[in-house]
Amino acid sequence: MRRLGFSDSGGSTPTAPPIQKRSIPNGMGRFHFEERMMGRALFVTLAVLMFAGVIVAPRPAYPQAAPARFRLLPLGPSGQTVQGNIAVTDGVAGVRVDGSGAAVCVSFKNTDSRVAVRVMFDFPLLGFAGLELTHLTLDRKGTFSPNIVIETNVDASDIDVFTPGNFPDNCADDEEAAGTTQFTSAWSAGYRVVRVDYADGTTWTPTP
Repeated sequence: MRRLGFSDSGGSTPTAPPIQKRSIPNGMGRFHFEERMMGRALFVTLAVLMFAGVIVAPRPAYPQAAPARFRLLPLGPSGQTVQGNIAVTDGVAGVRVDGSGAAVCVSFKNTDSRVAVRVMFDFPLLGFAGLELTHLTLDRKGTFSPNIVIETNVDASDIDVFTPGNFPDNCADDEEAAGTTQFTSAWSAGYRVVRVDYADGTTWTPTP
């Protein structure tokens, strides 16, 4: 069997140069390894700085409710069993959390058969064991027909809305330039009617 081949003009048989095997450096592998190591080092550095208080982690920006300006107080009748035929039907009382003021608002109706034209309330603020600390006064004038409720339109949910001197007609408010323990020590509030003027010229006041 004859082996066929090619020869050049000189009679020699050409041969192909040997194939040299070269290894391809794994550069991308080294790159990813170094990247992972740098990331871990950065994470450890940030954790140490946050623990030391150098860096403060950002907090989620959740909406925050405005802090309450008033601390609500229980409100009830104070001492009197007879209130001059004036019935308090609803009310709210509170003191400012910084001790700088207080407010009391009431709804009421005239249960007498006569028309009332003036109703004066006294609102004592009570501390431990019912000790009277101070009081607010409401002098309400108008035309108060029998059995018609005179609404305050202020309740526990919106007492914070009003500023000193801008409370509605059925409210008494007191404001001090500096905080006072008479307000911060209050545990509850009371109400009592101290005068009622009627359209016929008569006046009711509590018996001493």
